Amino acid sequence: MRNEDLNRIVINAFHDGIFLRRFKEGENPHPQFTEVNEAACRLSGYTREELLRLSPLDLAPSQKRIDFHSLEEQCRNENNLVVESELVRKDGTKIPVEIANHYFEFEDQMIGLSIVRDVTERACDALLLNKKKKVLDQEPVDQLLRMLCARLVGIFDLVQAVVGLKQPDGSIKMLGWGLYSTFVDQFIAGRWDEGADQLPAIGKVLLSGEPLIGQTRADLLPWHIEALSRLGKGIEWFNSFATIPLVAEGMVIGGLTLASRHEHFWDERLVDRLQHFANQAAIAIVSSETRQRLSLLRA
Repeated sequence: MRNEDLNRIVINAFHDGIFLRRFKEGENPHPQFTEVNEAACRLSGYTREELLRLSPLDLAPSQKRIDFHSLEEQCRNENNLVVESELVRKDGTKIPVEIANHYFEFEDQMIGLSIVRDVTERACDALLLNKKKKVLDQEPVDQLLRMLCARLVGIFDLVQAVVGLKQPDGSIKMLGWGLYSTFVDQFIAGRWDEGADQLPAIGKVLLSGEPLIGQTRADLLPWHIEALSRLGKGIEWFNSFATIPLVAEGMVIGGLTLASRHEHFWDERLVDRLQHFANQAAIAIVSSETRQRLSLLRA
């Protein structure tokens, strides 16, 4: 077995993305990648051949490129530096990442090694931890849910996010961020006890208890199209959606629905993470509502 083959097997064994570059004196200070592993391809959405024609600048958000040179100088000076940033995937979506940078000399050349880890789950967990703390601090549940939706829009670069809570009278109490906040303001919420063709995504999830995923505009529900029409908007506002049940104590108490401008955004891994997030959020919601009811009883 050649050394090159062995090296390829080794770096492909890593679950984190591995990006290698060679620096040459007097040439581009941000050279293209010279080697990547399979995890780097999965993380970025590019093939290996495509990545080898790119540099880190091509994967950095536009607003952070201006600071990239100074950051790279800092990394080279400190040799081993871990930073948190965002990675722009081939389809334009952004994911939060942790990047461990290492620099060393090999065959009279400076080599840059970046180990990139997807920290989406950590970002969601941090959001939930903050939410639970606010529950203990006795913040109103409506305020907590709006904060949760706003943060999810930021973490996943979404068009909108909304939490809908099941009400005994068949209505859905909606609290959202982005375009859905306009739905809420104008009482375009829908119900969970209507006919199947009239149900919003959250209504369908309340009845089925299963995630509902739409990967393209063709998957938009009649309710989506009618609601957008009532707002004077076209369906170009978003291209895909995911609605996740909020389950607490074995009961579906609501739904979390998210919309992206990108098609085929919702892969199985992301949906699983969102379901875990939604379950934890449901527990926090029930705890907050229980505390509020106890406060009323004591009053």
